Amino acid sequence: MKMEFDEDESLILMIYAGETREETIAALRGMIYKTATDEAELRELGSSVIGKLERMTDEEFAAMDIYAAM
Repeated sequence: MKMEFDEDESLILMIYAGETREETIAALRGMIYKTATDEAELRELGSSVIGKLERMTDEEFAAMDIYAAM
């Protein structure tokens, strides 16, 4: 199943993308942890991307062209 990311999600994914799906999830969790509580929109965006990544397989992540969306 191909996961769809909107424009904002794609931008966050590009910024925090790691070599693997797990590295990317860890980077996004780190961003959420370090983001101020008044930045609720950014925290929600990061959580949304994490949720989508968790529903993907490692193979689906590896096949993604993260930068093609832009």
